[in-house]
Amino acid sequence: MLRVKDRDGSPLGGYWFTEPTTKARIQAWNLGKLFVLVHQHRVANKVPLGPNIAYEVEEQICGERPHLCWEQPAPGGGPAINLFQMGGDFVKAMWRWGRAGFATVSGEVFEERKNTCLACEWWRGYHDYGIGYCGQCGCAAGKVSVKQWLATEKCPKGKWKQ
Repeated sequence: MLRVKDRDGSPLGGYWFTEPTTKARIQAWNLGKLFVLVHQHRVANKVPLGPNIAYEVEEQICGERPHLCWEQPAPGGGPAINLFQMGGDFVKAMWRWGRAGFATVSGEVFEERKNTCLACEWWRGYHDYGIGYCGQCGCAAGKVSVKQWLATEKCPKGKWKQ
């Protein structure tokens, strides 16, 4: 699947999307704002929203401007975890963390964990709203992270030193 490389940045001229139904050209300086504007345009013009506007917008951007995109691999042929597993794992992690007295790691350990995740083959890149996740355990990493701060948590692949 092709994904936009710099989800927070703005290429020269910004991002744009041509709505197939109304032929309107919608432009924004960042990807998140473009998703919102496309949604608002569709609602205002009674155009069906579809299952995932973000993927539709990115598909068009990558088709027209492939230099802005990269191929996001799916290790092992597909996702290893689903939303139900992620939710259950999150609740268990919060339980372990609470029982351990809400201990967190140092800023240095957090940065090391984050950088390990960002370089891992299971890292799924930044998705909607600048949030990425691990394809193995489902934890978010980078801009939004919880698991990497928790002293009670470990990488399921054993990649964290502490």
